[in-house]
Amino acid sequence: MAKNDGGARIAGQDLSPDQLRRMDEAWNAKSDSEKYQARMTGKLKDPRTAMEYQGVS
Repeated sequence: MAKNDGGARIAGQDLSPDQLRRMDEAWNAKSDSEKYQARMTGKLKDPRTAMEYQGVS
């Protein structure tokens, strides 16, 4: 969606195309170990928490 300039509504939160793009870039920059840890520790439980973890506002 971010690549096609489409926004999204996830868990009741609207995300702009720019936010989606920045989250995608931040996620892709992480190592496999960092991604695993984020999944296991609940850092991705909702959009707000995931954005804070990835430094996206």
